[in-house]
Amino acid sequence: MTPEPLWQQYERSVHKVLAEFDPAATVLHDRQLDGRLSGAKRQVDIWASGSVAGATVTIAIECKRYRRAVGIGTVDEFAGKLQDLDVDRGILYSYSGFTQAAANRAANSWPPKIQAVELEPPVLPSGQLSEAAERAAPGEPAFMDHYAALPAELTSERIIRFLVHGEWIGS
Repeated sequence: MTPEPLWQQYERSVHKVLAEFDPAATVLHDRQLDGRLSGAKRQVDIWASGSVAGATVTIAIECKRYRRAVGIGTVDEFAGKLQDLDVDRGILYSYSGFTQAAANRAANSWPPKIQAVELEPPVLPSGQLSEAAERAAPGEPAFMDHYAALPAELTSERIIRFLVHGEWIGS
């Protein structure tokens, strides 16, 4: 059997972490949704919906596991998809970071707001990672054995503030 590609492992891992974050929310992997503006089917890596302060909030999430930093074109494409799907928020996860232009584009998007989050393993001195941990994505057992917590920027307070007010604190 061919092993699952790393990008797909990354998507599944992010889905698992997000689904466990709020058990009351609906968090679905690899969804096909109808575009409100285009009328075309649009694919999203993760679709989340739930209730915040009595209002239903919808979030489209994309996961990018590229060799290089995510560029502005990827953020622009995601912004267009968010508008077509008429979601409240968007989150773009990247294993390899973001170019400055891409980070600026995400930070200044409206509507809807886009949160750009880098989820990659912290750098440890050479020889401290097993081969499995180096290939693993956040949320997988091999990764979590070496990195017990999510990055500091993913605190409950920051996520709730983003979901409710569209503001990302700090970073």
